[in-house]
Order: sequence, then C-alpha cells, then structure tokens
Amino acid sequence: MFAIESTAKALEDFTLTFTQVRRGELTQMQMEQRPVNEGDYFADAMAQQVAFVVLSDVLHRSDIKEVEAQNAEAYWKALKTESQQILAKGGKPILMLDNSTRPNWVWDWLHADFGAGHKRPDDLQVRRREGQGAGYVCDFNDIEVYVAPLPIGQSILLSKDAFRHLTFTNYGSSRFVEVKVDELDGANNLVDLKLTFSRRAEAGESGAIRLIYAQ
Repeated sequence: MFAIESTAKALEDFTLTFTQVRRGELTQMQMEQRPVNEGDYFADAMAQQVAFVVLSDVLHRSDIKEVEAQNAEAYWKALKTESQQILAKGGKPILMLDNSTRPNWVWDWLHADFGAGHKRPDDLQVRRREGQGAGYVCDFNDIEVYVAPLPIGQSILLSKDAFRHLTFTNYGSSRFVEVKVDELDGANNLVDLKLTFSRRAEAGESGAIRLIYAQ
C-alpha cells in the first residue's frame, strides 16, 4: 500500500508513503529477507509518480481546449488541424496517449500490416526513431507520440515547448529522493517508508488540446 501527501514550497514536495514495511528489510545489516525485485519496485513506483506529478503540474498551468473525437475520422481530423496550429507557431506537437492500445484505431494505425480493423489514413506516415526515451511510441507525421499517465478516454496534444524547465532538489551526492522512516505505535517490526522528491515545473506554451474519444 502507499499514500500520497504534498506540501507547498518554492520547490514543491511530493511524498510517496509505503505503509507497514517490515523494519528488518531496511536495516544496514539485513534482518529479514527482501523480495528479489524490491529495489526495482520502489524505483518503478517512484518513476511513475514523478511522471504523473510533473505532467499534472504542466497541465494545471495550461489552457486546455476540449475536442470530441469519438471515432477514427474525427480523431485524425482534429489531430491534424490542431497540430498544424502548433507547427505554425514554431512548436513541436506531442500527442500523449493514456495507453498504447487506446484508442483502438491508434493501435490499428500502428499495426496496419496485420489486417487491423481501422485503416490507416492515407496521409498518415508512422515511423519509429531510436533513443527517444521512456514512453515513446512513434511519430505520426510531425507529431511525437508518447504514453503518459492520463485518465482513460482522452489523449492530450500540446507543444513540446510546454515543458520549458524542470528543477529537482539534489539532496546530496546526486540523490534526488529523500528517504525517511516513521515509527508505528504498537508495531515494533513495521514502519512507514516515506520517499520524497521536490520539484518545480515551469511551463512554456500554455495551450493544450484534450481529445476526448470515450466518456
């Protein structure tokens, strides 16, 4: 289990709390057997929360326009129209999906060679580039496509300039997560493990488009 708490500062804190962790797993001389993948689990959980929090910071500072796109044709039409406006302003459009399999026509466009149900639009070129980082899916023409922590039923289109600058607190020795333990009353063998990072996200281009494909 984990919980979340947030406090406001010049840089904002975000704390991920793992409740009722066995104390013996955390001692310098290990007193209890740790799960084999425990380190990866903590790292993945924290990475997911960083992505969620930073994206939320940027979107909360954005003016979001909602566009209904309940089918493949409407979705592609809106995507082309809105991305052209971003390009006309000198920006680089980014499309964020809630999942690489949704909406289902995007999945079909990505796998057009496998007899997909939705035909790839004739004016859509799909290409994949190496070294684009975690979450990257492909390019739709001039649009970079990523998976991001979004609610199911929507995609977000915005300019890459929206992510202007991101600052994290360095707690020393290139350590960007502060770790604390809270004692639990009446449970000497259990503790709450708190992982905190502090960040400030500075947004650039404030416009974003929410493509709603399902309610």
